[in-house]
Amino acid sequence: MKNIIKSAGFALAAMVMGFAVSAQAGTFNIVFDTFCDGVSATFDANGVTFGTETGCLSGPVVGTKGRVENQGKAFSLALNHVLNGIYVIRTDHTWTIYLSDGSELQSGTWSAAPAGVTGGGGLRPTGQ
Repeated sequence: MKNIIKSAGFALAAMVMGFAVSAQAGTFNIVFDTFCDGVSATFDANGVTFGTETGCLSGPVVGTKGRVENQGKAFSLALNHVLNGIYVIRTDHTWTIYLSDGSELQSGTWSAAPAGVTGGGGLRPTGQ
């Protein structure tokens, strides 16, 4: 529970720091290419995003949809398994994990996937 609250607080702080939010709701399911995990999430008209980690991990996902300065339209998500990190998932099929000190932990590409589809067996999760 402590991790969920910490992740939600970090995502809220990111939202307050200047993400513009569009007025359209929807869902998305992605897998992180060459990793075993992904995200299945819903976003509301205010940009609030929530869902679950998929694949080799399970846990809550919380964040916002909007515009990230110098990076364009993106989702800023806190995933349960990376403490003090925010995933920026961009519409150009790239992603980056930023730590709370602003440093980059990891980056890569993602693919759209039907709900429940995961990366290949034997792969490690992102953030590891």
